[in-house]
Amino acid sequence: LALAMKRARSDSTCMAAAAPLNQGQQGTCVCYAFAQCVAQGLLTKYEFSVNPETFVEKVKTLCPSWKGNDVLRICRDWNALAERRMDERAMVEDVDKSERLIRFRVKEPVAITDFEAACNLMDAAAGVLYMMVVIKIPGGGIHESHAVAAWITYPTVQGRAMAAVNSWGGAEPIKHVTRTNFIRAVLIEPELVEQVTPARPLGRLFKSRLTTIAAKREKVILAMVKKAEEGGGAALETVVEAGVIPPLVQL
Repeated sequence: LALAMKRARSDSTCMAAAAPLNQGQQGTCVCYAFAQCVAQGLLTKYEFSVNPETFVEKVKTLCPSWKGNDVLRICRDWNALAERRMDERAMVEDVDKSERLIRFRVKEPVAITDFEAACNLMDAAAGVLYMMVVIKIPGGGIHESHAVAAWITYPTVQGRAMAAVNSWGGAEPIKHVTRTNFIRAVLIEPELVEQVTPARPLGRLFKSRLTTIAAKREKVILAMVKKAEEGGGAALETVVEAGVIPPLVQL
């Protein structure tokens, strides 16, 4: 795996992976994947450091997911809360608990159900943003699906795969996402709604990849819309649910 990842990209920044967290016995994997992705995005985009293990407790409180959740729904729930200007519950402090205090939303959350499209977007964002990915868990019983935080793609004999940070502590710290177990994915890009302290410029790392990420995201969305338009009816309803086309626009 290490050799495959090394060959996948020469940019060493793409190799960085967060340490796995431990969700315990509750069905909170979506919260943990969300926290990992947000911490990565805030760090690289705004150089704002958040402890994901601390932040996830806020997420579990504000977006209850004890019996499971959906990777797109948690983004929408968080955004709805973050956009309430008078509500301070969504304010986030940095690891130093300093004067830096922010409120953020997830930019354009879209559920991608095509594995190759998800891999292409992951390639564009690798080393900068993480992607929440839902995978199938064989024999998982009531937990037949599981959310993880992907950070890179790598080649295999069967085609591309993604490496993702898991939330089972030391047990299977890395989950491997393939065409076989992939269900859907959402790229997590935080976007500031409010800063209590003076604004900071975008981080140098994120700024260097901004155009690439935006272009790839737009290409993926346009492809989903085109495919849905060709399918019509139920297909259009699917992309509306995925967050690609707002319901009012479709009407």
